[in-house]
Amino acid sequence: MGMKCCSDAGEEECEEEQLKSHESKLKQITTELAEHRSYPPDKKVKAKEIDEYKLKDHYLEFEQTRYETYIGILKEGGKKLLGSNGSEAPGLKKSHSSPSLNPDSSPVTAKVKRNVSERKDHRPETPSIKQKVT
Repeated sequence: MGMKCCSDAGEEECEEEQLKSHESKLKQITTELAEHRSYPPDKKVKAKEIDEYKLKDHYLEFEQTRYETYIGILKEGGKKLLGSNGSEAPGLKKSHSSPSLNPDSSPVTAKVKRNVSERKDHRPETPSIKQKVT
C-alpha cells in the first residue's frame, strides 16, 4: 500500500488518510507480534536463534508503540498537543543535562596523537623485505 501525496487534498483529508494508513499498519504489526509470540523458540535451540527471536519481538513491540503514538497524535491533533504556540509540548522542558551540547558554543576539536600502529596506511600492500618473493 503506497502513500499518496496529500498536496491536492485538504489538511483534514490528509490527516484522515494518514490515520487510516497508520491504523492499518498497527493492526498488521499487532497481528505479526501475536503470531511471533505464539511460536517461541524451543529452549534447546542455539543462543543465536533465541537472540534473533528476542530482537524481532523487541522490534515489533517498538513499532507497535510507535504507530500507537502516531495514531494518538493524529486523533488528538498535533497542534493541540504542542500547545497554542506550537513550539513545545505541555509538560516538556528543555533539558540542560548535556552542557557540552549547547548550540551556542562551537564544537571543541582536539588533535589526537596516535601510535604508528593505529594510523591508517593507504599504501597498497607490498611484500616486506624479510619475506622471500618467489
